[in-house]
Amino acid sequence: TLNCECCRAKKSDLDFWLCEQKKGLLPKILEKLIGEIKNINEQKQNEEYNTKLELLNAIAKSFYRYFLISKSRYYCIDCVRSINIYLKEYMQQIMDIAKKVEIDILYFDNEFLFVESEDRYLLKEFISDINNLFPSGIDIFEKGFYERAMFISGKETENITKYALVDNKNKLMIKGFEASKKNIPELVKEVQKQIIKIILVDGNEAKA
Repeated sequence: TLNCECCRAKKSDLDFWLCEQKKGLLPKILEKLIGEIKNINEQKQNEEYNTKLELLNAIAKSFYRYFLISKSRYYCIDCVRSINIYLKEYMQQIMDIAKKVEIDILYFDNEFLFVESEDRYLLKEFISDINNLFPSGIDIFEKGFYERAMFISGKETENITKYALVDNKNKLMIKGFEASKKNIPELVKEVQKQIIKIILVDGNEAKA
């Protein structure tokens, strides 16, 4: 909730402020969504798990986009600004922690954080330190350890739009590529998957 009367005296240097006394409708819904995502993350991974998790993540991320739609009931540029400010602060704090413990961050977005380290104990401490930054209920979970990875940026931006990883059992994790999309013909998906496998599992870029 923004620009409430009860917290006006605590107004920050910005031209808007967040209510510290009342929890609005959207934060209440998000809190339930995040709780459900956390419960699913703690369960054993399977096909049903992945589908439900992707759906809940998509719903959670849609809140940000909803604030940007001028004709929506909850159109609010200040909400978007506040989210971006918090995101920037958390990103900087995460990078500071990584630098302090000498862990290299490869890439992170609003779903995943990829780092490079051979010390698993250090990684667990790193995750614990990050979770201490976040509000109650928001946590980073260890998803796995990977031997190789590739990250691809878009044609008109430096932001990562596609990435693929392989673990020590040669199991692939693919995001953004056609091979990970449901509306792509199976032949196209299989060809691309095999190319990614040649690069990451075989380590043979020339053959790919």
